[in-house]
Amino acid sequence: MNEQIARVYLNLTPRQRQVARLASQGLTNRQIAEALCIAPSVVAGHLSAVYAEMEACLGESAGKRYTLIRLLGPLLEHHPVLDV
Repeated sequence: MNEQIARVYLNLTPRQRQVARLASQGLTNRQIAEALCIAPSVVAGHLSAVYAEMEACLGESAGKRYTLIRLLGPLLEHHPVLDV
């Protein structure tokens, strides 16, 4: 599963990766928006793209933010080289 989530992560744009990383740390859309100086609606758009990529590659559909936290958080914690 780690290889699959890493593939999903690396397929994202750099900004989508930033948003996904922050969401995987449990931040809200508003907190992510403030951290990246973008609108919360832009964060929501990036997360929609991230969730679509996850669903296409992993078949994950339930609890998408939870899935991000559960799968991506530990991966980035153990493989910081992916956090680019």
